[in-house]
Amino acid sequence: VEEEEEEEEEETEEEAEAAAVQPSKRQRVEPPGRSEAEARSNGAASSSGGNGASGGGGGSGGFFAQTPAGTRFSAASFADLNLSRPLLKAVSALGFKAPTPIQAACVPLALAGRDVCGSAITGSGKTAAFALPVLERLLHRPKQVAATYVLVLAPTRELAVQVHSMVTKLAQYTDVHAALVVGGLSSQVQAAVLRRSPEIIVATPGRLIDHLRNTQSMGLEDLAVLVLDEADRLLEMGFKEEIHEIIRMAPKKRQTLLFSATMPQSLAEFAQAGLQSPQLVRLDADTKISPNLKLAFFTVRPEEKLGALLYLVREVVALDQPTILFASTRHHVEYLHTLFTHERIPCACVHGSMDQAARKIHVSRFRNRKVSLLITTDVAARGIDIPLIDNVINYDFPPKPQLFVHRVGRAARMGRSGTAFSLLTRDELAYMLDVHLYLGRRAQPCDAVPDTAAAADPGSIP
Repeated sequence: VEEEEEEEEEETEEEAEAAAVQPSKRQRVEPPGRSEAEARSNGAASSSGGNGASGGGGGSGGFFAQTPAGTRFSAASFADLNLSRPLLKAVSALGFKAPTPIQAACVPLALAGRDVCGSAITGSGKTAAFALPVLERLLHRPKQVAATYVLVLAPTRELAVQVHSMVTKLAQYTDVHAALVVGGLSSQVQAAVLRRSPEIIVATPGRLIDHLRNTQSMGLEDLAVLVLDEADRLLEMGFKEEIHEIIRMAPKKRQTLLFSATMPQSLAEFAQAGLQSPQLVRLDADTKISPNLKLAFFTVRPEEKLGALLYLVREVVALDQPTILFASTRHHVEYLHTLFTHERIPCACVHGSMDQAARKIHVSRFRNRKVSLLITTDVAARGIDIPLIDNVINYDFPPKPQLFVHRVGRAARMGRSGTAFSLLTRDELAYMLDVHLYLGRRAQPCDAVPDTAAAADPGSIP
């Protein structure tokens, strides 16, 4: 799947004037220690054994530590995770009822100061899984001198903005401040914020390194926690060297939390360089999709593909159902958006080369239900948090089954039902076979297909 690497530097969002603490004379401050956090999380990590998480390292030669036998993977409420009252109040204000499996598994481990490598499907609550324990530890930090204790790295500006927004909401009843460091904003404004040493920095690698090299008094000497969010995308987008440079600047004695939607071998190998005996929490992230999600595949001739898509959008997908349409490149996204607009089909679009103002307008229209169809690429979609999606359409079929799961995993969440439609040409049939083998399901012919559909040989997975 072709996508542009411009995502790295052109970042933005007005929220970047993150609140900061009062500046004061710099001196080495001992970060909130692991022993203190471990004492607080004693009870949180000692209950019934879990299921669905893996402690072995697979092909990584036993690199990952075994998950402690007492670690829980479910919790009736956030109070069971030994979180302080300000965080419980924020969680309640956000409408969260109970921890998701990834949160229930990772929060106790992170509170105990352990390095964690967490893998779960999109929409599983990975952001709160690292934000809550980080904020809990920061509530007990030394407060005599301002210092930056936590760094969160994200691959794209959209994801960084999303993470910063969630961290800010979870910290709303605390005295912890987070700064957003992405491209597209004034470097001088960001430098002024960073000099005040906010407790948390959420950043993209390129812009952060620029400040580390050029902003006076900006450093990572007090860093206690490093978080790598969407780590698989960080590697895919070519940030490996930047991350290694950041790791070299950070103290060796720190906690590292790595989260990813997928866990390829390359990521496991990368983790060995920066994590100390990490606990692997893998909740079937790569191969699980909602049981309420129906998968439908339609084979078409290349010259019929566009007509089949138009029929699908007009006649099959309900106009009031939120739907994401995936295309392989920004050029396809722009073309389809122009075509649908000409055909008077309301839609919005997002791709990597779109400026932030236009991107924000399009996402807002989709999120606020002004339009029900969003056309996007895989990379651009990573930073879009749309909780309730009914349908996914694969106009260009993904070449990897993990990417297929990541796309369709956005639909049919939270008990809702939905459908993932895929249009395939003859050249893409091998990819469909890979998906069937990967998911362990057998394809069956559809019972009936509308005569007008441009589907020569439709098939579906029940």
